[in-house]
Amino acid sequence: MTTVRIELRVPGNGGERPAAGAVHWTPTRRRVTDTHVILPESFAVELIDGVATVDVTPSSGTWAWKVQEWVGGQHETRYVAVPASDAVLEYAALADVDPATLEPSAEPEAAWWLALQQLQLDGVDPEALRPVVADIVDEHVESAAPHPIYDEMPDLTLIFENNLL
Repeated sequence: MTTVRIELRVPGNGGERPAAGAVHWTPTRRRVTDTHVILPESFAVELIDGVATVDVTPSSGTWAWKVQEWVGGQHETRYVAVPASDAVLEYAALADVDPATLEPSAEPEAAWWLALQQLQLDGVDPEALRPVVADIVDEHVESAAPHPIYDEMPDLTLIFENNLL
């Protein structure tokens, strides 16, 4: 089983507040194991102060989870892939999939874009951060070989100069 932590919030006076409601999980298809058949019936997990934790079977390439967020008498539906994991996964970070193909719905935007946008708003020189990032990566790399993240890091100055954010 994979544990997923769900946190839903709604707009409120002066900001956001925890959502009240439930999250319904349904396998997208019937599955057969060695000993039994698992039917695509939903189950609900109640939100407590906007938070819930659920243990679900990891999905596979043949099925996904249909998740309905029931809040305030209305609902939103997501189809998500749940990987096998010993760590607790955040619901917001689960990959959305196309229910017809089970392929990822869209390429998720890299988290560092948001961080770079905030740096630009704060007036921080992005190139000044390159050594800091390199030091952090070096602390977590056990071998002396160059870490592949160095090749993936964009030229931050070029991004800001060309207003690519």
